[in-house]
Amino acid sequence: WYNLFINFSQRNHTMVKRKNAMEIIRIILKVLMWFLIIGFSCNFIMHTISYSFYKNAKKTENALYQPQFIQFNDTLTGYGYNLDNPSDKVILFFFFFGYIAYNSVATYSGKFDCPFISADYYGTQDSKGRMNLDTMQKTAVEMYDWAKKEYPQAKIVIMGHSYGTGIATYLASVRETECLVLAAGYRDISDLYNKMTPVF
Repeated sequence: WYNLFINFSQRNHTMVKRKNAMEIIRIILKVLMWFLIIGFSCNFIMHTISYSFYKNAKKTENALYQPQFIQFNDTLTGYGYNLDNPSDKVILFFFFFGYIAYNSVATYSGKFDCPFISADYYGTQDSKGRMNLDTMQKTAVEMYDWAKKEYPQAKIVIMGHSYGTGIATYLASVRETECLVLAAGYRDISDLYNKMTPVF
């Protein structure tokens, strides 16, 4: 009887330890699950908010320079300035958070004596489709290819400001460029998010 009691006690103790270990694992998994849910939810919300700034942005009424409308293809549009100026360079400009192609050209283009071009990302302004990282990259590549076709002898200068530095850097990694200019670039996306919701 004594041996049976000892065996039963040991088994019972082992089961309790296993049960406690399983409970700890269950708690860790729950915490991890909620962490992922909250993380993905925050990411979705911040993407939605940041994209809405491009979709709902209005054209400036204080244009310093008069932008010229450009139809890059059936679904992609943008604006430019100095489009007929003879020059050995063309600037492709990627604007900062909350700006649009029209406003970028209206504000900055006259500071340069060469063609200055900016496109509205797919899904924003007059560009059809849906805005996401893939279509933002597609916008950049298609604007570049259009510029290369229109100005075959010109050297391409890629310029990005703030939020636009990411796409500018991407384009420079997949297409040849004379120069890449990045102004006020973010280290990563948390820098952008923390400007609005300082929790990241």
